[in-house]
Amino acid sequence: MSSDDVISWGLARRCVSDLRSETNNRSERLSQVLLGDAVCILEEQSDWYHVRMERDGYSGWVHANAILRADLQEVKAYQEECDVCVIAEMLPARLPESSTSQIEDQRDFVGKLPFGLRLHMVDRHNQQAILRHPDGTLWQVSTNGLLERERWPLPNEQGIEFTLSFIHRMIGVPYLWGGRTPFGYDCSGLTQTFLNFTGLKVPRDADQQFMAGIPLLDSPRPGDLLFFGEAGSQRYANVTHVAISLGGDEIIHANGAAWSISINSLDSSSHLYRSWLKEHLIGIRRFG
Repeated sequence: MSSDDVISWGLARRCVSDLRSETNNRSERLSQVLLGDAVCILEEQSDWYHVRMERDGYSGWVHANAILRADLQEVKAYQEECDVCVIAEMLPARLPESSTSQIEDQRDFVGKLPFGLRLHMVDRHNQQAILRHPDGTLWQVSTNGLLERERWPLPNEQGIEFTLSFIHRMIGVPYLWGGRTPFGYDCSGLTQTFLNFTGLKVPRDADQQFMAGIPLLDSPRPGDLLFFGEAGSQRYANVTHVAISLGGDEIIHANGAAWSISINSLDSSSHLYRSWLKEHLIGIRRFG
């Protein structure tokens, strides 16, 4: 976490914020910045920051009010403290009961925490957890939607099976270009979320993931990534899609054909078969 071109550092303070190609809400959504993500602030322009995400090196423009400026040590300290992970698709968060009346008030709700988010739990009682926001405020959530650090999965067979059980719950979630949450995923946003949940850091885009993985020539195992595109002299340069293997011929992926997360097959005898996938498979990669 250091670079000569960094103006300052920051932590994302909103549950989900779009990372844009320009300082314009109508510009292309490149990716998304999630609560607690560490960013390098490279440039300031009006009410926008040009940031580089520490998670994967991705850069773009984000609203300045979505970022809490902090020094490098504060950024490191917050991320090291994170000891729970969200396993609900969207986990409602509200202000703690102690700060309001005894009667639950809809005005106390402060956001929805997306799957895979890592946070710091400061207390728990009666199936309720108190989480510390990057700015120091406290949010309350149900412990049913959290997984404590000692149970976080590893990128092994058991951990992959465990993680895929959550990815299966995402079937029907809309396809969203640049999306990284159950509000909507794009293909590589889903695969990055899947691998991140097992503790692996991987690049953001499908072509980058293709280059980063270990090439396979045999049949895929559950959790391997399958890459698709147009063949050419430099095949990796033509990667346009990525999916997660469920083992054998079946895959789960965020795709524009169904405009959602769905399961398909490379087996022509299956009712889930899509010929484009079979015809445009470029390669298989394994991580971890």
